[in-house]
Amino acid sequence: MQRFALLIFAFLVLCTSAGRAGIMAGAAQRDITPPVGLEIQHYFRQSIGVHDSLYARCLYLEDGEKNAVAIVSLDLIMGGFDTCDYLREEILKQTGIKESLIAFSHSHSSAALGPHGHTKVKNDTGSKWNDRTLEMIIEAVKEAKQRAQPVKLRAGRANAQVGFNRRLVNPKNGSVYMGVNREGPVVPWVNVLVVDSRNTGKTIAVLFEHAAHPVIVPHTSKLTSADFPGAAVKRIQGELGKEVIALFGQGCAGNINGFPLRSTHEKAEHAGHDLGDAVLKAIAGSVPVKSNTLSIKHVRSEIPSRALPGRDQWQKMAAASAKDAGRMRQLKRMKQLMDQGKQPPARRFDAYAVMAGNEWCLTTMPHEMFCQYELWIDKNAPFRHTMTFAFTNGYQGYVADDAALKMGAKGGYEAASLPNWGGQVWTKHLGPPAVGCERIVKDTLSSLWPKGKESRDSADTSRFKLEYKKKGPHGGARKMKVTESEGRVIFDVTDKFGIGAGSISLRKGKWPAEVLIRMHLAGLEGFVVSVAGRLLADKDLDVRMLDAKGKPLKGRYLLEITGSNSAKAIAGYYEVEVPQEVLGDGVKKIELSWVDFYR
Repeated sequence: MQRFALLIFAFLVLCTSAGRAGIMAGAAQRDITPPVGLEIQHYFRQSIGVHDSLYARCLYLEDGEKNAVAIVSLDLIMGGFDTCDYLREEILKQTGIKESLIAFSHSHSSAALGPHGHTKVKNDTGSKWNDRTLEMIIEAVKEAKQRAQPVKLRAGRANAQVGFNRRLVNPKNGSVYMGVNREGPVVPWVNVLVVDSRNTGKTIAVLFEHAAHPVIVPHTSKLTSADFPGAAVKRIQGELGKEVIALFGQGCAGNINGFPLRSTHEKAEHAGHDLGDAVLKAIAGSVPVKSNTLSIKHVRSEIPSRALPGRDQWQKMAAASAKDAGRMRQLKRMKQLMDQGKQPPARRFDAYAVMAGNEWCLTTMPHEMFCQYELWIDKNAPFRHTMTFAFTNGYQGYVADDAALKMGAKGGYEAASLPNWGGQVWTKHLGPPAVGCERIVKDTLSSLWPKGKESRDSADTSRFKLEYKKKGPHGGARKMKVTESEGRVIFDVTDKFGIGAGSISLRKGKWPAEVLIRMHLAGLEGFVVSVAGRLLADKDLDVRMLDAKGKPLKGRYLLEITGSNSAKAIAGYYEVEVPQEVLGDGVKKIELSWVDFYR
């Protein structure tokens, strides 16, 4: 009997440890809507009511090695480094969570958040709302951790565009002004991370990210609102259920305005509804994140500010601004630094990466980053799925790309330098970042990720021997390329003729944890994979048709019918992962053969 009890105990221990071997997650939220009468920011006006409530939401993630992170989403315009440092320290002190991300939606119909006892809302008497909000954020984090359970993760993306680039160049003088630039760069997608309970199979949380200023609600409205992100959450919960915690993360929206700008609450709701539909579409097309490990990395660097003007230019500006008290105040600050032989303070830049193997990565930055940075991350980060937050863990204004900063005084509201009295001249930095900051940002972000970027780093091809005929019938060229990063190798096959064969031999070391074959063909009528003489059956191979961004496509062919007798190619490929169980010790060769669709 005693032996039987010990066996039962051992079985329960094994079950418990097995259940915790994967990812654990929990989510929670709190209503943090300011009382009627408090100041709305920005533009500054006193609220007379609430159009829709503001929330603090938390997604807690933990792996079997106790690597953990709290991702906090706030329907607030901003919080500085002092605020975020305070919150993160309190979260660590009260919950033991070492890493937390405090992300702001940047709604211009909400309020700013300050550290304890130092409200940023001028009529928040005694810092009452501010301090209670800090408490509720920590409460949400505690509850999310307490509710953690075994989960499966899925990642997806869908096309979405809430706004337009807002930077236009005046052809007469070459200066940037703010408007609707329909040809300018944007981030044309929404990224999602779906969290499903292993116990019930139900979705418990959805983390979603898009890049656009929440400025569709008019600046004349005196009703508190989360703008389009709040409406998107409402749409998602309307479909998935109110018990699902939907968390919005603001992308690199520094130069993107929601559209139509400062129009109506109804149009903000419409934009949010459309974004919610895109989220639901991304969820429907999402794929499993197979990694059971999390890695959280943090790097801090500094972004130097633009150099102060010369003394001759300063004298001219002082003479022109003698009757403007505000400008003279800033000019005196500049002169004080000039007399001391100093430059304006640099901007703090704290970057974080939350990585699930090489399959998914959330990269976060502070500040209002230009959308070009998110586009660069998507192209260069060595992960199958990327998600990017700006406005996270601190704030000190805009960070433009070098092209905008090189325009100097003509660089517009976000990037212009003196003698243009643009927005950033009024900060303690006395101007925008210095030209060259783009390289600093990119190098900082790259240092977070595993080495060996798929997008541009060459692989150690000596580990693999690729054998195939480089020319097919009628001179059609074939090509096989290998790209290896940490724990992953991709073999890309292109064939201008469409019928061919080849082999991949392992020369040294072991096969990586993930072996992917991508066939760049218009169709895949025939595809055979053989490993160590074993022909893999269809049930062993999960062939997926994906577009150029890795999004699943429906149908059989990478073609779009354009007429009764015509079609155009769709950029994409067919992908199959070779099962790890067939790549054991002693397996050195994979053989392939393929047939494109009949033409």
